[in-house]
This record gives sequence, C-alpha cells and structure tokens, in this order.
Amino acid sequence: MIAGEQQLEIVRHDQLPAGSLTPLLKMLWSPSADLNAGHLEWKYNLNPYSSTPLIYVAMAGDSVIGMRGIFGCRWECGAGETFPAMCAGDLVVTPEHRGRGVMTAIMNRAFRDLEVIGVKWLFNFSAGAATRLTSLVAGWGTTPPIERMRRSAQNNPKKSRLFVPKAGSVAAKVRTTAIEAGHRIERGETPFASAMRRVTRWDPFTGADKTHVGEKENGVEMTSVPRPMAMADLAIRVRPTEKIRHVSDEQYFDWRFQSPLSSYRFFFLGRSVIDAYLVLQARQFPMHGRIVRIAEWVGVTPEARRLVLEAALDACLRVPFEIWTSSLSAEDRATLAGCGFTQQAAKSAAEYTPAVLVRPVGSRIPPRPWLFAGHDVLDINSWNLSLLDSDGC
Repeated sequence: MIAGEQQLEIVRHDQLPAGSLTPLLKMLWSPSADLNAGHLEWKYNLNPYSSTPLIYVAMAGDSVIGMRGIFGCRWECGAGETFPAMCAGDLVVTPEHRGRGVMTAIMNRAFRDLEVIGVKWLFNFSAGAATRLTSLVAGWGTTPPIERMRRSAQNNPKKSRLFVPKAGSVAAKVRTTAIEAGHRIERGETPFASAMRRVTRWDPFTGADKTHVGEKENGVEMTSVPRPMAMADLAIRVRPTEKIRHVSDEQYFDWRFQSPLSSYRFFFLGRSVIDAYLVLQARQFPMHGRIVRIAEWVGVTPEARRLVLEAALDACLRVPFEIWTSSLSAEDRATLAGCGFTQQAAKSAAEYTPAVLVRPVGSRIPPRPWLFAGHDVLDINSWNLSLLDSDGC
C-alpha cells in the first residue's frame, strides 16, 4: 500500500514514542495537548470493557499520517446476553493523505487482530459522511439515520438569529474555511495560540452553576457529580429488556463521565433512590459548533422525565440543545416539542447524520440479516439508544 510516494505501514500506538499522536489528536479532539492526553488515557487505558488498548497508526516513512481507535463496550439484550463486540472511532488522516487508502489499510490490520482475540462484531456510532461511505463500500452495514431533535438558544435574540449559510453555498464554504483556519491557529504552540485557546474554551454551565447547583425545583437537583449506584438502579427498573442496549451498571456510570474533554451536569429527581435523571454534556472545545447534548434522559414515568427536562432547560436557557429521539416514546417526543424542540434532517449528503454502523468480524461476511438475540442489528428499532452511547458525547 502506498501513501503518496512512501510505503505505508500500520503499527500499534504502543510501538511509538510517547507524544507521537499529539498532532493527530489536535486535529481530532481539541487544540489542547493535555486534555487530549487525558481523554486518550480515560477512553482506552481506563476503559473497563477492554484490557488492551487498540489504536492503529498509519506511518509513511517516519511520519505519522493517520490513526483509528478500537475501544471496549458491552452491549446486551434480553436477560443479560452480551455482545462480543468493540467500537471503532477516532479516525483521522492528515489532509494530504486522504483518499489514498489509509483507512482501508488500518481496518484490514484491525480486523485481523480482532478476529484473533475473538471479537465478533464491530460498531461505529460516530461516523461522518466520508467514513460512512467508505465503510459501506468495505462491507459494513448501517441502520437508518438516528432521529434527532434540537432546540435553539432561548431568550438570547442575538444568538438565535445568527446567520447560518445554506449548505454548499459560497458563504458556507467561506465560513467553513474560516473555522478551519481558527482551529489550525489554536493547535499551535505559540503564546498567541495558547491565548486563543483560553478565549475559545467553552463552559456553557457557568451561569447555571451559580444559580441552580444544589437547589431543588419540583424535587429536581442539579449537580456536577454523577450518582453511579442510583443511576444503575434506575436503569435496571426502566430499561427495555427487549432492545439491544449498552450495559448500564455502576461500573459503567462511574467511568463514563470522567473524560476531561467534556463537561457534564446531572439533574436528579430523588436522592438515594431516584425516579428520573437527565445528563447534559458539552465539549470544552467544540470542533463542529457549540451545542449542549442531552446525553441521557431516563425516568419511571413521563411526568418524572418531564420534571428533569424542564429543570435542565430552565437552568441553561441561553444555549442550543440536541437529543437523539429514535428510541423515545411518542409521549416523550411530544414533551420535547412542547418545550420548543424540532425534528432535524440532514440538508445535504455531506452533513453528519448519526447512525449505527455494524460489521461482523471475520474474513467472510455472513449473509443478512445479521442477528443478535433474534434482533436485526441493522434495524434501528432493535436498539435502545441515547447520545451517551456515542463516543463523541
């Protein structure tokens, strides 16, 4: 395999000197080398679902030109039957080497290793348009798009009326170019780049922390600290057993919110035993626009879920929100609509649209349907999904 005029070699990241991935991670996650190093440690080395980090690096000569990570997860269905599965993510290739087979070479090596260690399925919940297309050509399958709803910033006319150019227009291309130029400056090591990072670092919860943390409104408390045991107990009470879902035990919740790249806020209805919770997530350095994600929204009744939703929206009025809705009930979607959320649809083929990409591991891809516990993994209705299931959240 040739990348440009140099032989392409795929190696594991633990074969390289420390810091070798720093330039790629700045393109992928954030302009902060320290935050990226902490996120890498959390996602791969501290991951409770894989004992060995699998990060594959493409080398052209002595140059690091691309990477992709394979990280641990644990999906289940029914009475605890689990997938022997892992997730693919964190794909980045330097601009001058894109479209030259780097991703294909990485994945060929990864699939050989995964088959040896007994992994049967590989999932991807965060593929962009280009990655999705390349994956489908390589034999992956995909569910229909995951449905989303968004709400614009409230009580802030200046933000809500920001000009958003039409996708594909000259204005959109100019805007994209300007954003990319800003990110390139942020990734630098100069004093100006450091100052720029201090300016662009985002914390949408500052105001809410001053006015809402610790207070109870209709029995709902906002906090920056998760309650893994109580959250796991509620998940057992309400999670649909007939759907494919990620394991939601105390170990998972204790690990899940430790990434230094993101800020989280939690809204709980109840104390030691809770009847509902909602999790908000925001990236400190958003690479694709500032938005707060409703990472998970769980409750024993529609009324309990409504209370934590309203508390979260009231605490963070001046920011836009997004939530995945494919797994929500019609009643919960109606609640969101009543709070100002609207359904989102991709405006162009190039726009990011979440879906579940699936690939059986092995040299021979089996005929479809691909089933787990009797469920078609390419049917979006087989899954119980929230934004928390995406490694981008």
